[in-house]
Amino acid sequence: AKHPNKAPALMGFVGFAVVAFCAFATVDAGSSGPRLMTYNVQHGVGLPRLAINLTATAAAIAQVAPDLLAMQEVDNRTDRDAGVDEATWLANATGLSHVAFAPFRNFEHGGFGVAILSRWPLLSVHIVPYVPPGYSGLGDEPRSNCSGTYYVGDYCQGALFVRIQPPGLDPFWFGTTHFGNDGSGHVQFEEATQLIAATNALPESEPVIVTGDLNSYPNSSAVELLSKEFADAWVACGDGPGLTFDSAAPTERIDYVLVRPHGDDRVCANATVPDTQASDHRPLVVDLGSQNNDSSS
Repeated sequence: AKHPNKAPALMGFVGFAVVAFCAFATVDAGSSGPRLMTYNVQHGVGLPRLAINLTATAAAIAQVAPDLLAMQEVDNRTDRDAGVDEATWLANATGLSHVAFAPFRNFEHGGFGVAILSRWPLLSVHIVPYVPPGYSGLGDEPRSNCSGTYYVGDYCQGALFVRIQPPGLDPFWFGTTHFGNDGSGHVQFEEATQLIAATNALPESEPVIVTGDLNSYPNSSAVELLSKEFADAWVACGDGPGLTFDSAAPTERIDYVLVRPHGDDRVCANATVPDTQASDHRPLVVDLGSQNNDSSS
């Protein structure tokens, strides 16, 4: 996984959880709302970087027991993973049986991208590829360039959204994204702009959750832009610095949950960063509160 430029004006590499929650109203700590997890799994390679070990990845996920899991850097039938569909393999291993995968890059005869696993059925799936500024949308450019290994400024990322309805709750959108990283932050800022547009295009009457690995520091231009639309769930519900990278001895907070609250309502009950080296990132886990449909609260 690439880590962000450390300049103060940085617009880093984003893979984060964005939560826009109108339907999940006031919550109390310890309330039993959905648990979400965002995790850059580095295609199943942990620290030290020896070999793919999806069993270790599955164990890290099972320890948290999320209801919704967003993953970045996921392989799908690549040569390096012997043709394994990693998202489906992890779904079978964790019991999160509903799967969506978005391949934003062609890699080693397979795909490389982001995935969502859910405890509940997926009512809809929506994929939004990012594009360079000024892209006309005509022909094969620039998506035809999204092959092989990562290269700087290639815009070969995007966002994946699924619409779900947990028992007893209103339907909402849950998504994940993985921004590029050009060192200067121009790509990340542009992708943050496109992400905001994508979330605003979803039905206004339904909440939106986006998850991922931002690779941006809290003072980056990309996060500052996103913060105009969303609040930082770690600030609201976490304790301590919330560092996620690298997993052996993290010094950087680059994985996020961003929240669009409903009025003065709190939208999360708890946020934690579990200690695991099953990837080069540590996961970020957020417990959402129980839905409150009492307008007098």
